Amino acid sequence: MEQALKLYKKLVKARKKLEHAEAVYELSKRKGGEGKRPTNKTGFWGLIGSKVDSIDYYKEQIKELTPKLVVEQKRTQEEEQEGAALVFFNNRRSAAEAAQVHNCIRPDVIHFCILN
Repeated sequence: MEQALKLYKKLVKARKKLEHAEAVYELSKRKGGEGKRPTNKTGFWGLIGSKVDSIDYYKEQIKELTPKLVVEQKRTQEEEQEGAALVFFNNRRSAAEAAQVHNCIRPDVIHFCILN
């Protein structure tokens, strides 16, 4: 699950950066001429490394991350599923009392603590 979450965060970050790079490019086209495509460095904190076209770079990152995320999500669904329950109440008071119940730290022990 952690690996899937990390991949998802990377994917969202790449999509946001792609969107920003495309907006910058469109803005530069409006100012005149063909416009200048944004660039960035691929190394540590963008300070070192080779200079690449941002739009192409983030599109490539998205292409690489999407299949990895799909595989990781499938693996997580198959291997790391946890138990869940859907609970219905007959009245509001029972629901309010249940909302005050806190699950204890050890999930293998079925034990509830009432919080005030």
